[in-house]
Formats: sequence, structure tokens, C-alpha cells
Amino acid sequence: MLYIVLGIPAEIENSLDAQTWYYNYPGGRELNAFSFRKLVVEGGGVSLPDFVLYRDALFEGLWKRAVSRWRLGQQY
Repeated sequence: MLYIVLGIPAEIENSLDAQTWYYNYPGGRELNAFSFRKLVVEGGGVSLPDFVLYRDALFEGLWKRAVSRWRLGQQY
């Protein structure tokens, strides 16, 4: 959903247990970063990595503005 609403991240940072997407919007780097934490799902003898978005109230303003513009057919 982030990709659909905000588009391609300006930068993607990978670590062993997470992936962070950075966008170039007003407000500073920390307010425009979305982190996905790695979660290993095991089943049927196979371990598959999955990523879960870390949610924080800091991102709410950017997200609401982006969704409002997206609903109006405007680019953020």
C-alpha cells in the first residue's frame, strides 16, 4: 500500500533484520522513513522471510496527506 500511495522510495536501506524505505518529502529524513521488520514464518519444514511494517504515530501526518491527495487523483 505504501508503494501504491507514496510511489517508489528515493532510497532503500537493508539490514539483517529490517528494510527501510526513505522518501524525499518535507519534514526531514526520520519523518519520511518507513521500516519493515523481518519476520520468519515457519511451516511445512520451510522458513520463509516476511516483512511487517513498523507503525508509529510520527508517520500519520505524511500518510494522511498522501492518501488524501491519492484519493483526489493527485501526485504527492
